[in-house]
Amino acid sequence: MNTFLSGGIFNSLKKSENKVSPSEFFAASSRNFWSFLVISLIISGIILFLGFLMVVLPVSITVQSKSHHEGAVFFTLLISGILYLISLMILYLIADYARVWQAGNENKACFSALGYGFTRTFGTFLTSFPVMLIAVIVQIIFALVAFGIIGHWEPSTGGGVFLLFIVSQFLVLIRILLKTWRYGSITSMAEIIDPLEKHIE
Repeated sequence: MNTFLSGGIFNSLKKSENKVSPSEFFAASSRNFWSFLVISLIISGIILFLGFLMVVLPVSITVQSKSHHEGAVFFTLLISGILYLISLMILYLIADYARVWQAGNENKACFSALGYGFTRTFGTFLTSFPVMLIAVIVQIIFALVAFGIIGHWEPSTGGGVFLLFIVSQFLVLIRILLKTWRYGSITSMAEIIDPLEKHIE
């Protein structure tokens, strides 16, 4: 569902799209679905591989070391976790730039889109990474606040349950808006740095 809706969102955020009707939104979602799905699967596979390589493997080696102590395990986990989070944000940038390219290209070429994502991410790293960093920090803060509200709310009446449902849906809406804000930021940067029209074949 997330992949499907992302196709419509990225299409709506293009500079050329001033006003998008619901039919056009869902048409774009359907049109971009398979390319977006392949992009998501490839990036997700890289994320899992890096998680094993950068976090699980170093921590496992440290734990199995005969001379290890709790401080060494914590330090290894901390450094590995920070490097992994940085890698995650870079991969998110690659995926977002790839989807921007695909949304602006009538030909469905997910691998060309990923190539553009890698090129654009590392070619504009100093300007793109801070934008993604801010977006991710805001999303993490929101997720912690949302979890704190929902996780500690224990309604005891029917009205309380209904209110919890309303609040949870409102939080989901805010999450979607924050993600759209991130998508819009990357789309805007792609259009400023390298207009989408140049990449439409």
